[in-house]
Amino acid sequence: MILSQAQAEAVYSAMCALNNIGAHTDSFKLPDDKTVTLYGSEGSVGVSVKLRTIESYDSQAAFADAYNLQ
Repeated sequence: MILSQAQAEAVYSAMCALNNIGAHTDSFKLPDDKTVTLYGSEGSVGVSVKLRTIESYDSQAAFADAYNLQ
């Protein structure tokens, strides 16, 4: 897993908060050139390092499952 547990929890919490108010973002930039990208029309999530996608999830729920957040 690319993200630390704390990073995954913070990103997922932010995703949920944005969902709750009907807002969105395209990405979350993290230290060490890590980026979590949200593909709005597809609902998928990508985790990349230095612009190279390392992890890919079909949905926010799949991201949460992979990091044991639910």
